[in-house]
Amino acid sequence: MRYRLGIVGHLLRGAIALLLLVICVQDWPAARAHWSLMQLPPLDHHAEARRLHVAGHDQAALLVVEEGLRQHAAPDATRARLLALRADFHRQARQDWYAPLRSAALGALTGRAEDAPGLVAAIVSDLFVFGDVRDLAIQSGRGLRGEAVDPFIVGLSVAGLALTALPAADGGTAVIKAARRNQALSPALSAHISRQAQQVVRGGDSRALRRLMDDATALTDAMGVAPAQRVLRHVVHPDQLRHAAQFSRRPGGAYALHAGGAPLLRWLSTADDAAHAAALQAARMGSAGLDHFLRHARVLGRAHPALGLTKGIYKGHVPALLQQFLRQYAAFFLALAAAWLLLELAGLGLRLGARRAA
Repeated sequence: MRYRLGIVGHLLRGAIALLLLVICVQDWPAARAHWSLMQLPPLDHHAEARRLHVAGHDQAALLVVEEGLRQHAAPDATRARLLALRADFHRQARQDWYAPLRSAALGALTGRAEDAPGLVAAIVSDLFVFGDVRDLAIQSGRGLRGEAVDPFIVGLSVAGLALTALPAADGGTAVIKAARRNQALSPALSAHISRQAQQVVRGGDSRALRRLMDDATALTDAMGVAPAQRVLRHVVHPDQLRHAAQFSRRPGGAYALHAGGAPLLRWLSTADDAAHAAALQAARMGSAGLDHFLRHARVLGRAHPALGLTKGIYKGHVPALLQQFLRQYAAFFLALAAAWLLLELAGLGLRLGARRAA
């Protein structure tokens, strides 16, 4: 009887060890990809912001600085350098006041912009009736001169007049019109917005257009005008814009969208919250981290198999922390499961050998 219980014990423990080994082997590709990602150096926010500032992307540079300050919340040398850099950017903007003022005036009067101040002014003017009336007058003048009229701007201006009582939606209309003027709106999204604007003009349901405009406003509030326009360039459907707006509200999401560009935007449409957390972790390594993540998104964005046994129990951030722990020590758990299985097989072999000898 004692012999039989010993055999059964070895078989049961061996089955458990085999199950753990299978789970660890299933997740091994993701663990290797995660390990490779963690070997990348963290992003040097100071150097990246400097590079963007020299290239003339001031709003993107400030976005990088703010992300660096978020990651370095505790006072240290890195935070001090970033604070000094942000103050330097603001000081330069105050000293060079004429060019931004001229760009802002042109943006407000014509609706066109070549830089961030002009773009902001064009959007602010569209928040009021003046911007919509201005665009209708410009398009009417073009029609009288026999020039091409943009039906998109006309339709959205009329819809903007109808939505003026809704500041968020009206702000989104301004953002979309500015993107259209700067050729930062995809043809697919332009066609979709045109159809919705025509429904509003005819007195139809405006909820779909308001939702889209709310998402455009949220994305711009999170990222800044110029970086959001670069993201809008790659949006092809309102659902994609909604995913981008929701992702931009997460801590680090605005910078991740800026660094990840079109590939990350396409990936967001099919990803879940766990995968979003993995992307945000990869963004801490900058563009290189996001490139690595997107190459291995199929395995890195997948939940650890062991979480299937515990996901229903835990809430909040516990699953994300558990997944990070399991991935970080994947090699240890794999070796432990294999050693346990070998130990049980050896014990079973010894018992069977002793039985034959007896």
